[in-house]
Amino acid sequence: MGKLLSKFQGSMPPSEVFVDFANAAPQTDAERAVFEPVQAVIDEADQILQSLLTYEGCGELIREAIVNPSDASTAAAWQAVIPQVHLLRQFYEFSVTLTGVIPSLLQALCEPGNAEDTLVAMQSLTRQLADIMNFVLRFDDSKMTNPAIQNDFSFYRRTLNKMKMTDPNVEVPIKDDLANKMSLFYAYPTPMMKCLSETTVSFVSNNSLPRESVTELFATMANACYSMVQLDKFNDPADTVNQDRLNMFCLRALTAS
Repeated sequence: MGKLLSKFQGSMPPSEVFVDFANAAPQTDAERAVFEPVQAVIDEADQILQSLLTYEGCGELIREAIVNPSDASTAAAWQAVIPQVHLLRQFYEFSVTLTGVIPSLLQALCEPGNAEDTLVAMQSLTRQLADIMNFVLRFDDSKMTNPAIQNDFSFYRRTLNKMKMTDPNVEVPIKDDLANKMSLFYAYPTPMMKCLSETTVSFVSNNSLPRESVTELFATMANACYSMVQLDKFNDPADTVNQDRLNMFCLRALTAS
């Protein structure tokens, strides 16, 4: 991360923007109208992330079903993997929900005007954009380091196809159309970042706002987060744990931006 920060040195002046990430709250009715539906999704993100961090695959049972194939070993692996597949479906469906609220956030923060002034004036929405980017990086990092996710889902699809051939009436927990979408989602190394970037590109393509408004928003966000860390804006000798947490939060928002 230090190398990443060094890239900014000398390339742009330090930003004077300070966003109170710890206490930002809506200040107007218009800001609150955007804030509340977005916050409902962000509140769910913590549970999604915790479920992912504690995700334990069915590797041993799957290996047994492959190495010593039998009706019993396959059935044991199948029964174990079904709850995990439902959990993976929950992760995927949350990505759809998350991308659904991003356009309203971008619309509010990318209105014509000075990006620095907008980030300061709408600190609660700026915090939410940073919250989303913080979640995206943490989710993708956990997904990339847990191969059980793709292994479990691959076993589910392979076994389901075999079961369909032997029993046309077999119960299908996840229909093929959704399963195909989930496969594409989990095949990507950083699926949440892919969703975020694709949603942003779509927003730019289908919106009358100048493209520069969006690029300036993310550039300003990156510079502001860099400066807040570099200038030690969250310095609190009495609470170094919270200080470190806010600095890390800024660095993730910087990276994602």
